Amino acid sequence: MTFLDVRQYHAGHVLVIPRRHVSDMRVIDDALACDLAIAVARAARAVDRAFPADGLSIWHSIGAGADQEVPHLHYHVHPRQTGDDLLRIYPAAPALPDRATLDQWAEKLRRIDQAHGGSGYV
Repeated sequence: MTFLDVRQYHAGHVLVIPRRHVSDMRVIDDALACDLAIAVARAARAVDRAFPADGLSIWHSIGAGADQEVPHLHYHVHPRQTGDDLLRIYPAAPALPDRATLDQWAEKLRRIDQAHGGSGYV
């Protein structure tokens, strides 16, 4: 379901949540994840039409390290204005690993995904 967040930095900030309790994206089943993705897309279209902005941000935080405040899976759909400085992703310029390092990391992700029944999307 989708509803307005009580905190409105920009008008139209909504939350999209599954009705069934799921703590975060690491433990959601594929069917519910698909349904939730559709709900997020629909919410994004509605917010964009009702509250025109320069863009939208969609996010989900997992765990204390990502500042997750509510232990129930939820996506924020948030209208954005150019220069609003909301949700700054990097506090400084990020590292740019070389291709060999990126390839090693990708292979590690593929191995872990396959070992846990992944479908090869990683």
